[in-house]
Amino acid sequence: MDNNNNGGSSDDDEPSNEDDDAREPEQSSESQSQSELFNIRVAKARLQHAHDRAVLKRKPRYLPFKESRRWARAMWMQNEIDWEDWLNDGRRNPYVPSQPDVVYADSGFSTWHDFLNGPVKD
Repeated sequence: MDNNNNGGSSDDDEPSNEDDDAREPEQSSESQSQSELFNIRVAKARLQHAHDRAVLKRKPRYLPFKESRRWARAMWMQNEIDWEDWLNDGRRNPYVPSQPDVVYADSGFSTWHDFLNGPVKD
């Protein structure tokens, strides 16, 4: 009788599953780390989306009317057309509204001439 053919398989006949068994934990560890990375990316995207929505809901913060008028008077603009040209050139002070006549309607805005001209110090 041949001892190599006792119902078991020889190493040459069939590849061993030992290598596959050794790789399984590595693959599951790799897939687990990919899953964790995916979850982190999803959480980050959700946080970014929530932040963006919160920022868009915020009311703009402008200087008080008198300070905005002082800033505007220190600029070279003389009338509403100059103001609009300045805005259309892409320039803007984030603390002064682009439509001061609307924003400051109840805070003291009377005319463009008053807003843009006059002494810089009130």
